[in-house]
Amino acid sequence: MPRHRLAPRLLFLACAASLVATACDDTDPERFDHEIRVQVDSFFPKNIVVGVGSRVRWVNVQRKDQGTARSVTSGTGPDDTDAGVLFDAVVDGFETGEIEGDEFIHRFTDIGTFSYFSRLPEGEEFGGTVVVQGQ
Repeated sequence: MPRHRLAPRLLFLACAASLVATACDDTDPERFDHEIRVQVDSFFPKNIVVGVGSRVRWVNVQRKDQGTARSVTSGTGPDDTDAGVLFDAVVDGFETGEIEGDEFIHRFTDIGTFSYFSRLPEGEEFGGTVVVQGQ
């Protein structure tokens, strides 16, 4: 094949390989496998079962007002000595015109049962669990 015809084909193949690598990129912060909605005084769903390596997204679905910030904190509650060791993120509500507030995504790489709770507002804690099972 003449050289002038080979170059465009090689360029096309390089671009296609790049697109496939991007689509399969496991580090994409926007990608998640399961979603938990942070509400006024509960998580929905409260308890979920996922596979090893799954990314769980918590998203605050409250309108942003005073007091709509909630946390997603690992542990069983504020008295847990390991509270917040695995993760501790604050997610605020949404602004007018938006459909979702802040989000937090965590990848679960170990098998087990992981409790989490919201420590905000203080004294009104609520929680849930993520059960991670092998493939």
